[in-house]
Amino acid sequence: MFMEYLEVRGMIEIVKGELIHREILSQISSKTFWESHHHSASEKDINSFISKTYSIESYNEELSNPDNIYYLIYYLSLIHI
Repeated sequence: MFMEYLEVRGMIEIVKGELIHREILSQISSKTFWESHHHSASEKDINSFISKTYSIESYNEELSNPDNIYYLIYYLSLIHI
C-alpha cells in the first residue's frame, strides 16, 4: 500500500494534503497552468480559467471531499513558487 511510503526519506517529505494546504496548492496550480498554457488562449481567458479552477475556494471544496486525495512533496522542506 502507498501509505507505507509516507515518511521522510532523506531530503524528501510526502505529506497528505489538508485544508491548511489550500493556499499553496492554489499558488502552485495557478503558476504551473499559466506557464504551461498561457500561449494557448487569450490572457483574459486563461486568467478567468485559473481564477475559477485553482482558487482557494475550489481547493476548500476539493480538500473537504473525502473522495479526493492530495499529496504534497517537499524537497529540502522548501517549496519554491
